[in-house]
Amino acid sequence: MGIGGLLGKIGLALSQCKRQDGRVLRVILSHLRRRPGRASALLLGMVVATTGFAVLTGSTATSRLQVTGTVERNSRGAYDVLVRPQGTVTELERSRGLVQPNFLGGQYGGITAAQLATVRQLAGVEVAAPIAMLGQVFNPAWTGADITAAVDPTLTRQIIEVSPRWRADAGLSNADDSLVDYVYLTKRPVIWPVGRSSRDGAYSDGKTRPLTTCDGAQGRDPIEVQEDGSESPICLTGPKHDSQERLRFIYAIVHLDGDGRFWQDTIDGPRSQERLRVFIPVSIPQLVAAIDPQAEARLVGLDRAVIDGRYLNPDEPAEPMRYSDGSSPVDGAMLANALYANRLPLDEQVALQTRGVAVTGLAEVADRAGLAAAVAGKTAIVRDYGEVTEAYTPAVWATPAVDLNPWSDLRLLMQSGPLTVTELPSGELAPQALAPAANSWPEGGSWLAPVPVLAGDVGFRKSVVDLRSALLGKIVATRTVGVFDPTKLAADANLGRVPLETYRAATAAAQGRTLSANTNPSGYLTMPPSVLLALDTILANDAVADPISAIRVRVAGVAGVDPVSNERVRLVAEQIAAQTGLAVDIVVGSSPAPQRVRLPGGNFGRPPLLLTEEWTRKGVSLAIIEAVDRKSAMLFGLILVVCVLFLANAVTAAVSERRRELAILACLGWSPGRIAAAVTGEVSLLGLLAGVCGGGAALGLGALLDLEVPFGRAALAVPVAVGLAVIAALVPAWQAARAHPRSLLERATADVGGRGGRHRSIAAMALGNLRRNPARTAVAALALLVGTAGLTGVVAVNRAFHGSITGSLLGDAVSVQVRAVDTVAVVVTLLLGLGTLADVLYLNVTQRSSEFAVLQAIGWSAGSVNRLIAYEGLAIGLLGAVSGALVGVAAAAWLARETPGALLWVSAAVALTAVMATTAALVAPALAQRRLPISTLLAQE
Repeated sequence: MGIGGLLGKIGLALSQCKRQDGRVLRVILSHLRRRPGRASALLLGMVVATTGFAVLTGSTATSRLQVTGTVERNSRGAYDVLVRPQGTVTELERSRGLVQPNFLGGQYGGITAAQLATVRQLAGVEVAAPIAMLGQVFNPAWTGADITAAVDPTLTRQIIEVSPRWRADAGLSNADDSLVDYVYLTKRPVIWPVGRSSRDGAYSDGKTRPLTTCDGAQGRDPIEVQEDGSESPICLTGPKHDSQERLRFIYAIVHLDGDGRFWQDTIDGPRSQERLRVFIPVSIPQLVAAIDPQAEARLVGLDRAVIDGRYLNPDEPAEPMRYSDGSSPVDGAMLANALYANRLPLDEQVALQTRGVAVTGLAEVADRAGLAAAVAGKTAIVRDYGEVTEAYTPAVWATPAVDLNPWSDLRLLMQSGPLTVTELPSGELAPQALAPAANSWPEGGSWLAPVPVLAGDVGFRKSVVDLRSALLGKIVATRTVGVFDPTKLAADANLGRVPLETYRAATAAAQGRTLSANTNPSGYLTMPPSVLLALDTILANDAVADPISAIRVRVAGVAGVDPVSNERVRLVAEQIAAQTGLAVDIVVGSSPAPQRVRLPGGNFGRPPLLLTEEWTRKGVSLAIIEAVDRKSAMLFGLILVVCVLFLANAVTAAVSERRRELAILACLGWSPGRIAAAVTGEVSLLGLLAGVCGGGAALGLGALLDLEVPFGRAALAVPVAVGLAVIAALVPAWQAARAHPRSLLERATADVGGRGGRHRSIAAMALGNLRRNPARTAVAALALLVGTAGLTGVVAVNRAFHGSITGSLLGDAVSVQVRAVDTVAVVVTLLLGLGTLADVLYLNVTQRSSEFAVLQAIGWSAGSVNRLIAYEGLAIGLLGAVSGALVGVAAAAWLARETPGALLWVSAAVALTAVMATTAALVAPALAQRRLPISTLLAQE
């Protein structure tokens, strides 16, 4: 055979196939036209399934948190999840997972009270402890120093110059204070004033005297008795000097008696002591924060760390601030109760340089310039350094009459921002140097907050001063109600070395020394909060809308770092991120990560240092990815499963109805393949039409419901619908193709009694009828089982497990969280299951029409026939609903590893609802039975 002959045979075969395919298509279209009701029902079912699948799966493409990294063993701390405002995560934290010590010190606000409430209502949140960092206050204090060694006991009158020197950074920074003051010491008798508040008052010798005059100003000053018996006031005031605007330069007047005791004036009158002590002014920095007392007690045991006074109440309302005479320092000023730390981790000491010079009279004392010149050539005596923290002694003020605590003034508030740290090519870190914090102080200084000397050192944090009115409203001071010891806070032993704790002081090592924070508010190291207010006190003032800096969350049910516990933590973190839009970090597994930091030299002698500092490396991190919720996709897959069952039942019924037609086609020479194509092609054509309609409906519903349904997702409805149709038609088409024509032409006779002989009741007869076609009964029950099981699972998660289940599946930790879209999916699945049940009953009625005609001919009433149909439907409904509820509740209990009592009630309620819903599926079969032509059917029999 030549090439031409082969091509001719191929062309003839193709033309025959084309003609045969045309005949198959005509048969398909003819059958669809003859049964428009059946075709419409199939089309509607597929449109619902494909539309639901396209819309609902499109809505599950959502931002989701993915855990990356490995959780280390034995590393659970006080909290599991850290929530911060968006934008607070540094580049170094993103790239290397590193968190600097006391990272909250530079974060002020950003989280609202509404967002806190949202976090607290989420399932799985055991404790949500907010903290609002408000800023630093610099309260004036005095630290004592012994200068007895500077006294010359041979002199009758002498002036001792006192010049403080401040030492920090483990002795590497030394700053001389520009503030130089003087102590006047005399052996001449001194008469001390008593009751200075009156214009004319008594003196310590029992006499009253008029006001004294110094530098043209009247006042009440100590009086020195001269050699000739005359009295001269010892003037305390002098010209203004230095940035502190202090009017006193002689800040101590001392009388040395014959017994060698030193007498000094006090509020309660003159007192004597064996040693001469002076008091140096100090600006004590304190970081003020607002907390929820109840949450803080549950998180770190703050209530159990109180060592004096009482703990904060949840609602500590601010009170009007009044002096003992009823007056107020500021109109509308409010006083807030506070909890104070009993210690400050200050790396700072003070030393005194003293130089003495003899004076012959009070005229020399009043001449500051002359005194400075007189002592300039004297040798300075530098005494040992004393800790600045000695000045910090918080007291519990129990009486309302004492409204002003020297440690509690908030009228000048400073916020020092976060560090800007870069990574050097060597891998070391380097903070960016900034201008000194002293440049940010109000011009001329303030007696409310004297500028610390060390505030003139190099800064590393941008400082903003005087934000009190913006943050605290009318609150101008605090009153100490309790003192707590940070070392007594409950903390996991394994977290003890991790500097993520709120109250742990940051330190660094260099040249064999340990450095910590000092009074420089913009220094590299910062202090933890030491003044704590109740958060409700701040929120009640409405001064700022988003005062909360961070929320520390402990997750319920976390036993350690096992996969299920980790999944519970991840689920809570994902919920918080989705519900609030805040930055979320999982801190489980965090561990110390020593970093080498290049610190530039300071203004007071500190050389450039290579610090070793313990940062925190997060054990796990979260990345936001675009993903499809696998659980939701599974639920939507159930829609397709039920749709396949629905279609398979319908196609099987159609094949049964067309037995004679298919037999005739086989006798006319149709091959088994063409017969199978005719069966499959009919439902595939409906699938194609349903896919087009479903895709268009998905786009329309997406626009209507404001859901993003991409065109590609909507177009997916076409192949999905066609695929469903082909899968559903495979078995019926195969059965039709392999059947012998003679078996197709055989006519089934009506079996009124069903299998098993006579039945004593309608219910028994209904059960017998279901056994006559077990495959069809199983399809209906299975479709209802799938829908009921999905609904049971969703309701169980919502009701019994408060919105989510976390457990282990095949060794992998998984979590199930219900969204609104999931509820819609299971409802659609259940409706398709009910539709399958209705279709099965409808086919039973139409295919057993002769049987029903015989029953009515022998005396059955229409009601009895309807009861028979209803019993059959209810039996299938009970089988599918009860088994589905059991499957759903068993899956939820197995996944969660617990069976709460509410779970059983949920399963019972869902099963009952599904059984009741089957009554709606009985309407169509009952109506079909009533329309049966009884006389015609009996004539055919």
